[in-house]
Amino acid sequence: MDDTAQAYFGYIMMPAFVILVLSNFIYQPVIRDFGVLWAEGKTREFSLKCVRMCAAIAGITALVLLGGYFLGIPALSIIYGVGLDGYTAEFMVLLLGGGVYALASFMMIMLTTVRSGSIIAAGFAAGTLCALFSGKLLVEMSGMMGAAYLYLITNSVIFLLFTVWIVHKIRKS
Repeated sequence: MDDTAQAYFGYIMMPAFVILVLSNFIYQPVIRDFGVLWAEGKTREFSLKCVRMCAAIAGITALVLLGGYFLGIPALSIIYGVGLDGYTAEFMVLLLGGGVYALASFMMIMLTTVRSGSIIAAGFAAGTLCALFSGKLLVEMSGMMGAAYLYLITNSVIFLLFTVWIVHKIRKS
């Protein structure tokens, strides 16, 4: 993509991290609780708390998507002084990808809690390989929308791998 398209992508990408920041406010205060539950072997309570936290992050994502749909592009157009009116769909995909990244970030903390921190590198390696092998094709075929899908897909791969490993650890214990 040319410099202008890359700049526009940067403009609409920035709010995707809002979900991560907001979700941190929810789960950071209770990380210790997860550690205590795991250390005490209370896997059912640990699992239920994980599910509730994921639901809360999904709720935050839904609220940000709703607000972003109505306010995001007009606000970003004003902030950056450029017309971003044609990029609502890409913006929404990026926000959704931000929500998935917030879930992956939470699962990364849960991996550390269940003493599986080494899986984190494997998850990010898988995400990197996904991006390397599909990124150019997606961007060449669909431009900014392809780049937005790449962000969503990569974060989804990471989240799914982290989640599968945590479920495995819970069932094993």
